[in-house]
Amino acid sequence: MAAIELISPANKDRSARRRLFAAKCSAYLSRGIGLLIIDVVTNRQGNLHNELMELLGLEQVCRMAEQVSLYCVAYRPLSGSGEDRIETWPFTLSVGQVLPTMPLSLEAEHCVPVDLEAAYLEACNRRRLDEVVG
Repeated sequence: MAAIELISPANKDRSARRRLFAAKCSAYLSRGIGLLIIDVVTNRQGNLHNELMELLGLEQVCRMAEQVSLYCVAYRPLSGSGEDRIETWPFTLSVGQVLPTMPLSLEAEHCVPVDLEAAYLEACNRRRLDEVVG
């Protein structure tokens, strides 16, 4: 199992909502579910990856710079040797930049590539088709 979370403006609206989003992501990871979060919200500031790292009690080195507000991060939870850990693949985004292909962990040994740019272009094409048909 895996989850992809697209951050919405409401997720970044207030402190309580940011904590709630981080708690949901933490629950996925604690159950061993791979996670990919994507934040392309330009009208609100805040970094929900950093909120998640704080909630998990992870060191500052795991966090992004405070000014980073557009990003995506893939998370792979791992268990073994009596120790739980999370591997992360952070990627800073900027407006107009091609979206990356990110790994999505289905289980500890298997990741599948998620081509965010292709998914975005497909969504745009479908929207145009829906507007023409509708």
